[in-house]
Amino acid sequence: MPIYTVNIYGIFTSGVASGSTVAQRRARLEDDVRRANEIWRLNDENRINFVIARRFIINRTVNATNMTSDEALMNGSAPTTIINQVRNMTNNAIGIYVIYLSGNGFSNDADSVGGAEPISFVDENNYQFIGQVALTDAALNSDLFAHEVGHVLFARYITNPQNNEIIYNDDDPTGPYTEIDPNTGDLIVVEPYHSRFTDNIMYPITFGTNRNITAAQLELAGTSNIAL
Repeated sequence: MPIYTVNIYGIFTSGVASGSTVAQRRARLEDDVRRANEIWRLNDENRINFVIARRFIINRTVNATNMTSDEALMNGSAPTTIINQVRNMTNNAIGIYVIYLSGNGFSNDADSVGGAEPISFVDENNYQFIGQVALTDAALNSDLFAHEVGHVLFARYITNPQNNEIIYNDDDPTGPYTEIDPNTGDLIVVEPYHSRFTDNIMYPITFGTNRNITAAQLELAGTSNIAL
């Protein structure tokens, strides 16, 4: 299996945890990337090599508690507006743009969010993604960045066989994660973009001990056009 490189662009907004000094910002981004590199490997060999490309400081406070995690990455949101400003500074460099937000989590109790955003699109075989990840103060000293990059790298466009429409798909090869109502036995949650295995980094809850990754996940991540 080949080794792929994913460039990481760190963006620190004002007032974030471990973001007051150059040393703190360097340490936080390096810790997140180190954790991702520890996890996204197989048989003690790197398969996805996450590399810090640049760090940016934005003199603007963005409080994550004022938005849900879904709202954070919507077009026109404060985080995506800042990411787009930074993209202009990098001449639309391909990679994952991780923005650090103040506040102890989003308003829907999530601590992080990640996904891919198209910067060009012709059809399902001709498009280009960049990655977007937003981390709150609650994500400090955790494996959440390593989890969110999975959502970025699993993303692709496919043709829906039911109606022949092109759709965004970020299904996890080890999914779906499901929940069953203990009282009725009804299936109440189905998340194909999360792993069903509790020891996997893509399980919907990050415990700090679920750091496994499978060959199928690594193979799919390697097909992302963000992985160079």
